[in-house]
Amino acid sequence: MSFLQVASWNIEHLSGASREDKKQSAYALADHIELAGVDIIALQEVYVTHEEGGVRRNEELDRVCELLEEHLSDPWHYEILPNRNAGDKSQLCTVMWNGARVEKTGMMALDVDHRDSDDWLWDRKPHVVKFSTRIAVWQKDADGNWHRQEEGRSVSVIPLHMKSNYSGSTKNRRVRAKEAETLCAQLDRVRNELDPSLILIGDTNVLEATEPAIETFVDNRLVDLNNNDSATY
Repeated sequence: MSFLQVASWNIEHLSGASREDKKQSAYALADHIELAGVDIIALQEVYVTHEEGGVRRNEELDRVCELLEEHLSDPWHYEILPNRNAGDKSQLCTVMWNGARVEKTGMMALDVDHRDSDDWLWDRKPHVVKFSTRIAVWQKDADGNWHRQEEGRSVSVIPLHMKSNYSGSTKNRRVRAKEAETLCAQLDRVRNELDPSLILIGDTNVLEATEPAIETFVDNRLVDLNNNDSATY
């Protein structure tokens, strides 16, 4: 293993519709995740269906993990992240990972501002989720001989679900700009606690690369991996 695949998927009201109207199939979801070959995936709009030992769970994701493990022989895990209102059980961000490829080593809530004047920010409170893995690399010794060995690597992921464009893009563009500013300010405050390999990924709801929120991320030394404005689905 020399690389990790990290992805994001707005799964749209997972377990939030009545069973008669439910569009998602656990079998189809597992097929898509397997075919994509991802190791870590950020999900948006997951609903809590039940709790196990005080841990919030989603019945569809439980089944997806079972199917993936059954087919791939790799254990899969997920964690549902709390919203700004910790009691929310709908439209939550979630991170899911292949336990045979990476190990979750920690999680940290980011103390972002949630109110600026009349604007509410970050309904989906951002969290840093930390992972570690061991990869096989080739190293040349002093005699010029190559040796294969394992090295420990780490990466941190921040699943995002920024303000939507519902009810008008002008106001919500402004709100996303403020969300980006307070997130970057908090990242600066906890810089020493962050892994150098830091990925912000998710549903930003940004409409173009020149939007102020993206410019704020870039101005804060983050690299826009979609600066050619490609549509993503």
